Amino acid sequence: MEDFNSLTERLDLALQENRENCHFQKLLEHTTASASRSVNISLSGISVRDYREFLFYFDSGGEIGDAVSAYVRCNGIETGYYGESGNEKSHLCSFLLTGTDYPGCVRVEVLLGGAIQGLSNTCYWTERGGSCSSSGGMLPPSVLLPEELRSITLAVLDDDPPIPAKSKILFYGIKA
Repeated sequence: MEDFNSLTERLDLALQENRENCHFQKLLEHTTASASRSVNISLSGISVRDYREFLFYFDSGGEIGDAVSAYVRCNGIETGYYGESGNEKSHLCSFLLTGTDYPGCVRVEVLLGGAIQGLSNTCYWTERGGSCSSSGGMLPPSVLLPEELRSITLAVLDDDPPIPAKSKILFYGIKA
């Protein structure tokens, strides 16, 4: 029995060390309590300087009804972003909400380097087939330095249906 306890203790220590040295860390999980036009992901308590990238996965909690885009914004800022072709826009990147009627998956990356860059990938399918799309953009340091990032907001346009209740966001960080 003593050998078993010793082995278990060594295994627990090795697992703890592995968790501490892992660069990919789950930072938070959020489920919306009710339908909403926007969801704010607060980064309070997270040392942004310790990470080179944040990424999150979005899973809608209900039906969407039609293809609806959600827009990713930093610190609530709605101007000063630039798209892949250099055009100014109101968001870092966007993604299609996938719901129970548009099953699929969404992954959004927020890269923290000299500027804040965003990239989203959405894949969904219906009985008529499937589709994948991506969106990208950049928020220059003259607007917001990466270490000043305090929140990430997901928002839909006023004319679109809201983000459904019970939507889930899994938020991860990759250490610098």
